[in-house]
Amino acid sequence: MPLLLTGSATVLWAGPPFVTHDPDPPEPGQWEINLPWSMERNRNGSASGEWVRVDINYGYDAYTQLSIEMPMPYKFPAGGGLHFGAGYVLLEYKRRFGTDAGVGYFGFNPELTLPTGDATRGLGAGRATLQLPLLYQKQRGDTVVYGDARYKWHAG
Repeated sequence: MPLLLTGSATVLWAGPPFVTHDPDPPEPGQWEINLPWSMERNRNGSASGEWVRVDINYGYDAYTQLSIEMPMPYKFPAGGGLHFGAGYVLLEYKRRFGTDAGVGYFGFNPELTLPTGDATRGLGAGRATLQLPLLYQKQRGDTVVYGDARYKWHAG
């Protein structure tokens, strides 16, 4: 078993921008603001990412988080030029079920993406999406493991 875990550790991601969400909301009445930057280069010479993603989270109570994310995506096509502007606004509600990290607990995190980006310039797909992730987190000593499984629906 330890050999299997060591081999799979090379495919894990950590740090913003998160590939998955943890089920923990901020403390009640507290704000959490993340400002990640990202870039992806493709083999054809193009690049894309986000100059910044304003990710604002509010801890409504010990089990609930309310969030809004507002990205500023960019795209450098292989042929040259730059496209950037407002991206899709993401509205989230996160609900955690349980608080004992040693035992592990689940969370539910519906996400509604509004098509506010300019799809004609490659800054969005031109339609709303709804994601329904089921989150899980467990802690053992100083190690925290979390992940999600999700259903994603695209309008249109």
